[in-house]
Amino acid sequence: MAGTKILCGLAQPVCINEQGGRQNKLTNLTLIGPNADYALGLVYGFYLPSDPFDWLAPELASTGTTPGGLQQHSPGVGFCVDCYAGTAPAAPLPAVVYPAPTNTISGNPSFSTTQYGKGYSSDTLIRGASIQGFACQICSGANTSSQGDFLKMQEVDLRYGPIGVGVYNAQNRNVGARNFTTSGLHTIFDTYSIGMQQGTWGGPIDNVSASQVYQIFNMQGDSRALTLKNFYVEGMVRIGNILGGAAYGAGLPPEKWSSLKYGFLSL
Repeated sequence: MAGTKILCGLAQPVCINEQGGRQNKLTNLTLIGPNADYALGLVYGFYLPSDPFDWLAPELASTGTTPGGLQQHSPGVGFCVDCYAGTAPAAPLPAVVYPAPTNTISGNPSFSTTQYGKGYSSDTLIRGASIQGFACQICSGANTSSQGDFLKMQEVDLRYGPIGVGVYNAQNRNVGARNFTTSGLHTIFDTYSIGMQQGTWGGPIDNVSASQVYQIFNMQGDSRALTLKNFYVEGMVRIGNILGGAAYGAGLPPEKWSSLKYGFLSL
C-alpha cells in the first residue's frame, strides 16, 4: 500500500473531495473504506456477482435521502472530484463544517460556505495512490456535468467495491489512466452507472492488470478518442460495454484495441 494510510468509516460517505481545484495532485496515499473486507470476501470465494449492489456490504446500501452506497448523485467515494458542485440532490452529502477564517472568504464559488453550488475542478492528477473499499474508488461528475476535465491517473491501485473509476461529466475530456492494478471490482472503468451518466473519457487507458473482476468497462455515450492498450486480466466474467456516442456509434473499432489478454472465469 502506498504512503500514508487513511481509514474512512461509515460516518462520512466521501473520504476526500477536491472542489474547485486546478492542477491539484493526490500522490503516495492509501485510502481504505468500509467495504474492503466485504468485497475481499467475494474475491476469496471466487464469487463475482453481476449486480453491482451485491458488491456492497448490506449496511452500506443507502436508499431514500441517505447518502453513500450507490446513490446516483451522492455515492460513497474514496476520492471525489467536485462532489459538492451542482444543486443539492435528494440524498445530499453531509454539510461541510468550515473553520472560522474560511467564513471571511467571498467572491469565489469554490470557497462558498454553502453545502452545494461550489466551483469546478480541472487537470487533477492522482499518482501512486491505493484506494479500496468504497462504492466508487475514484469519482468525477457525481452531481454535475461541468468540467472535471483532464483527469489523469497513474500508478494507481483500486480494489474492493462496485466501481473502480467513475467518470460521469459531459465535459470530462482527455481523461487518462496508465499503470493500473485492480482487483475485486464489479466494473473498473465506468461512465454510466451513477452520477450524471454523461461521461466522456476521450483519452488512453494503458497497461492495466486486473484479477477477480466482473467486467472491465461500462461506457455508454460519447467515449470520444478512447484508446485501449496492454491489458492483462485473470478471473473475469465479461469484458463489458462500450456503446453509443457520436465518435464510435455502436462500439469501439478494432484499431482502438491493442495487446489485450483476458482470462475468463468459469461460473
